Amino acid sequence: MRVFLSHSSKDKLRFVNLVAEKLNTDNLIIDAKSFVPAKDNRDEMIRLVSQCDIFCFFISKNSLH
Repeated sequence: MRVFLSHSSKDKLRFVNLVAEKLNTDNLIIDAKSFVPAKDNRDEMIRLVSQCDIFCFFISKNSLH
């Protein structure tokens, strides 16, 4: 099962990395691990969302601005 973690970069250290560590799976889709360098982030998100089974969106003040 592939899990995509979508988040604001401002929340990565405080929340998202903690969840990623708890999941501890090779099937984790997260920007730092999964995105191809030098590619547009939007294009990478579209590509990787189509490959995931679960989409987890971290909602915060940072992600809504």
